[in-house]
Amino acid sequence: MWTTFTQHVGMLVAPAYQQLVFIGLGVIFIVSGVPFAMNLIKPNPISGVRTRKTLSDPRIWYLANSYFGKRWILTGIVIIVVAVALRLTAMSPATYSSICVLVVFGGLMLTSVMTLIYTKRV
Repeated sequence: MWTTFTQHVGMLVAPAYQQLVFIGLGVIFIVSGVPFAMNLIKPNPISGVRTRKTLSDPRIWYLANSYFGKRWILTGIVIIVVAVALRLTAMSPATYSSICVLVVFGGLMLTSVMTLIYTKRV
């Protein structure tokens, strides 16, 4: 199933453009993380780390969202580095896409779990 998915992704995105797609995703992660890291997002019900704890105390909101933003930026940097480094190897486009997709989703999950653990400890 996973191989079929990544083969379809590989066919939809020409090999020459795969790297640009993943670099673009990394840039989106970085750009979207900056406002959180810089505490520019006020407590709200739409975006950010929204738990009972963060919504009940502005101090916790800013700590949790700053923590999240910094890790989100780091995830974006890792995505870009992996996308560039893997393109220098002689792997197939399907393998390249599979690894990059795993890095994107792995970074998303790791950042989310780390932020929730941090928020519980604050």
